Amino acid sequence: MPPNTKTSTSAATAKTRESSKTSKLIYLDNNGTTKICKPAKDAVVKWLGCMSNPSSDSKISINAKAMMEMSKKCIRKHCNAANYSVVYTSGSSESNCLILISCAESYQRIKNTKPHIITSSVEHKSVLECCNKLVKCGRADVSFISPMSDGRISPNLVSKSIKPNTCLISIMSANNEIGCINQIDIIGNIANRKNIPFHTDAVQTFGKYKMNLTRDCIDAVSVSFHKLYGPMGIGMLIINKQLVTGYDLDGQIAGSQHGGLRGGTENVPAIAGAYAALKHTFVNRVKKNKRLENMRQSVINALCDEYEQLEYESCFKVASLPEFGFVVIGPTNVQHRVPNTLFVSFVMKNGKFCNTKLKKALNMHNIVVSIGSACNTSSAESSHVMQAIRAPSYVKKGVIRISFGDYNTSVDVKKFCKLLIKSVNTQVPLKIRVPPEKE
Repeated sequence: MPPNTKTSTSAATAKTRESSKTSKLIYLDNNGTTKICKPAKDAVVKWLGCMSNPSSDSKISINAKAMMEMSKKCIRKHCNAANYSVVYTSGSSESNCLILISCAESYQRIKNTKPHIITSSVEHKSVLECCNKLVKCGRADVSFISPMSDGRISPNLVSKSIKPNTCLISIMSANNEIGCINQIDIIGNIANRKNIPFHTDAVQTFGKYKMNLTRDCIDAVSVSFHKLYGPMGIGMLIINKQLVTGYDLDGQIAGSQHGGLRGGTENVPAIAGAYAALKHTFVNRVKKNKRLENMRQSVINALCDEYEQLEYESCFKVASLPEFGFVVIGPTNVQHRVPNTLFVSFVMKNGKFCNTKLKKALNMHNIVVSIGSACNTSSAESSHVMQAIRAPSYVKKGVIRISFGDYNTSVDVKKFCKLLIKSVNTQVPLKIRVPPEKE
């Protein structure tokens, strides 16, 4: 008598779910958020019990004021930014909108001319949506620069986009999906020669590299501390004091705090946690970055042992595509990408591979990754980054973002590689899996 297939499948699914509950979580979405480090957590807990309002003139506010000033001094030194102000915000989205809106409003008020902003089509959604709102309301014109095929923005195109009324250039330091690093030093110097302020969203690079704002002519930087092992809900805008006075900038939240650039009582526990996280994250940073790069390469090596690796440019030629393969999207030069990010697509020529199914399969094994675009969405709704680099539909359908963090281990990576291949194979028939020839 044949077995009850439905019952057998349900039992297998239940067993898989039970296994996922007991297995260790392998978290590989660190570009989305990171695990808060112990020093940051301890600092938050410590300051939660202190009734310290830094805006108050009471005796109990002295320690909070001192801690905040110490944190700002540390940040300015960290970035070679002696003549800059540190404005604490709720995160990089607020920081991005603060600099974009304030510069546009101030330029309009001072020049009595509609301002022009230069940005890219692969910026964080907070930048894109803020710029689109300015355009929609008739408060600014915006040039959205398209990226090169590896996701980076050409400084030459930035230069060519400058107009007489350009009030701000805003280009991210590194893309959060692809992980490509832009030449912000070159862009900063282009802006400086034209006497135009330059802002960069440094969310994906600030916790991995030290910045030199003075040398690279960067006038404003957005940061989120939950991307560098700090608490959520705390970010900052580091801004050149000459920009503040020259544009006579106003804040978007009224109040006296931060010199009027961001009103509201400061979140002391979160600021303390952010300060602790920054110091902790940069201990042995070079060594940590090397570990991240090694983990990234380990995954590529494991995939190369199983499947054919494709070049991104070859993915545009459907006729010459193999039935199945994988492609790493982004710069090949290690200097042009952050060390922790692997943006890879599993390409099935018939277009039937689905990254949503892959993500769900990995979730069942207690593995967390991100997908830049979903297999079941139309082109218009897929990742704006994938659209910007003009990825074919069958590449979009198979893309996942793997972003490692300081708390991942080599054991995590080995287990992940094994389960990733197992999960991919559930969608790829054996006859079209063509592993490379062994020497």
